Order: sequence, then C-alpha cells, then structure tokens
Amino acid sequence: MPTGDREALPAGGAAGLAARYVAWVVRHASVIVLVSAVLGALSALSLLRLRLDVDLLSMLPQGRPRFADYQRYVARFGAQDVAIAVVRATDATQAIRFAAAFEQQLAERPEVRGVRSRVDLAAFAAALHAGALPRLLPLEAHAEVARRLTPEAVDDAVRTLRTALAAPGSVGTAAYLAADPLGLDRLLAEHLARSRPDRALAPGSEYLLSPDGRRLLLLIHPAETGYDLEAAQRFADVLAGAEARAHAASGLGAEVSVGYTGAFAYALEDAALLRTDMTLYSLLALGGVLAVFLVGYRSLALLPLVTWQLVLGTLVTFALGLLVEGRLNAISLAFAVIFYGLGIDAAIHFYTRFLEEWGGTGAIEAPLARTVRGLLPATMVAATTSAVGFVVIALSEFAGIAQLGALTGLGILLNVPATFLLLPA
Repeated sequence: MPTGDREALPAGGAAGLAARYVAWVVRHASVIVLVSAVLGALSALSLLRLRLDVDLLSMLPQGRPRFADYQRYVARFGAQDVAIAVVRATDATQAIRFAAAFEQQLAERPEVRGVRSRVDLAAFAAALHAGALPRLLPLEAHAEVARRLTPEAVDDAVRTLRTALAAPGSVGTAAYLAADPLGLDRLLAEHLARSRPDRALAPGSEYLLSPDGRRLLLLIHPAETGYDLEAAQRFADVLAGAEARAHAASGLGAEVSVGYTGAFAYALEDAALLRTDMTLYSLLALGGVLAVFLVGYRSLALLPLVTWQLVLGTLVTFALGLLVEGRLNAISLAFAVIFYGLGIDAAIHFYTRFLEEWGGTGAIEAPLARTVRGLLPATMVAATTSAVGFVVIALSEFAGIAQLGALTGLGILLNVPATFLLLPA
C-alpha cells in the first residue's frame, strides 16, 4: 500500500495510544512477521508429539461409579486389547511351524503380554470337571449320558477299568482313566469335533486350524490395553518385526503370510482414516473460508496474511493444548474447523474498517490507528463472550468434548493479538 505524505496522528487519549501502538507496529513490522514465523515453526514442531486418543473408555468421565463399572466391563469383556493374527500357509505343517516361531519371537517382546496359538487342553479339562461338562453337552447326547449312568452301565465301566488297570504298563494311564471313568469327556469331544467347522477341538489337535489346515489363528495380547493412533502404529511395528524374524527363524518365506483382524486391525484402519479425514477436512475448511474471503474482497495481496493469521492461531493453540494435556482426543481436533470459521471474522471486520478509514490513497498509519481504536475493544468483547461459551463446554466430564471447548475458546482469544499485530504489520 502507498504511504504518501504522513497524516498527523493524534497525541492523547485512546486515539493517541492507538497511534503510538500503530507507529510501534510499523517500525517493527519485519520483526513481528519474523517472530510470528519462528513461533509458528516451533508450534508446528510440537505437533510431532501429538498423541491422538481414539479410545472410547478414555473419553468417559473419571471417578464416576456408573462409568467406572462400564469401563471395567468393556476392559474385561470387550476384547479391546486382542490382536487376532491369521497365519496362511500351504499346509498345516508349515502353519504350525511358522506359528511356533512367531509365538517365540512375540514372547520376547516387552510390548506383548501373551500369545495363544492353541487350546489349553489341561485348563479345558479342569473346567469340564469343575462343572462345565453338563452345560456343554448337547441335548442329543443326554440319552447316552443317562444310559451310562444306569447301575448296569456303571458296573460295566468299573469292570472295564479294573481290567485295564490290571494290565502291564497301565500305571501311566491310571490318572487319565480315573478322571473320566464313564467316558463323558470323550462324548463331548466327539460332539465338538463334529459341530465345529475348524479342527481346533478335533481329537489329537490343539491348534486353532481351519478345516483344510492352511490357516492358523493366534490371539496376541499387548501389554498396553486400548489403542490410540500412536499405540496402534507402535504395536503394528512390533508385530511386523516379530513376523520378519519368524520368517527367518522358520526358514519359510513367501509361502507363509500373516493377516490381522479384530480390535487391533480396526484401530489401525481408524487411525489411517482419522489422519486422512483430519488433514482433508481441515484443509477444506481453511480453503473454504479463504475462498469466500477472496470472492468478497478480490484481494490476492491480503490472502496470504489472513491465511497465516489463521494457521498461526491454530498451531499455537495446538501447541498450548499439548503442553497442558499431553494428549488430545480425536474429537477435540474439530476445533480447527470451528476456529477457521470464527477466527476469520476479526480479519474481515478489521480489513473492512481499514478500507473505510483509508479510502485507497495516502498514508496508512493514521487509518490503521483509527481502525485499531475503533475495533479493538469490540473485538476483545466479542472474542471473550465467544470464548466464555466454549469454556462452559470445557466443563464437560467427557474428555473429547471438554478439550474441544477449551481449544476453541483459547484459539478465539489468541486470534485477537494475531489480528491486531499481524494485519497492521
């Protein structure tokens, strides 16, 4: 903008204060822009520490009995911390061989709490003898059970056991025969083997195999429960490393592959989708408000200044939010879209008032001073009232909603100094 002959600036009162402020801004305009660039760069670096939380349980109010019960329920029965791995091989031998190497590699990692690749037969038998057997027997087996419990069948079973135990070399089988003298365990095993589509409970099998034996299931429990964006990616790296070492240890290459499903796979998918959505919609929101500004004022020269004002306010707000919270919920990141729509209002009012005061010719210092004097009090009151409304939202016990309110309120307040420093500079 042209400077021309300088218009006399007021010396006293609010007008004089605004004039001295504008004169200071004009003298240090280059320094202000440079400092804002450094501040923006430092704030952008803080985003490297961004830890987005997408876990529902962490969003719930803390210290409330009803929510605490729900958190314990989901933590225990929701299987949020299980990564389900499916090993695919050309046959059952290769699948079991690789699974053993994979399980060994995972067991050596502190990030893994445990791995289950087979049925715990001893625990299953103990559960049956502790009372689970009657509940698992199918209705069609009840008649056979009733027949085996008749006095004649019991006497026949006792005679058979005595004969078996009297045979040479039967000492090792005594405990097994005594544990199931009527053969009810075997009756249940036959039913399970017939009714299940896999071979996990087939006689002689303890691995969780598909009917053709080419797929084997592993249940992997991480040391950390729940998945945020960082934890999901970190655990994915652990699994990838263990998988590569298992390939090397087993000597099996491309003929064996591993896929994942369950909460872990969904967490990875959610993480990728959230990153894409947050980036896309934030850019679209910023581009949308700037496009409207450009259409309204037809000024490409001012567009970079308004853009930088909004971006700087967003980065600084993020940095301060991370400094206080340490971790931001995914919902709270919607603050950026809200801030773009509200933050540009101050720039629009500032530029409109300046154009009215300036008239398009002559020096700009006096029009800037009058703009600052006329708009700063009203802008501060408007920003504060909006911020108070969002701070009320920040009182919510739900973490994501509370962070959304706090960040939006903070961003609106920071937008005032950004507007009245960067635009005059």
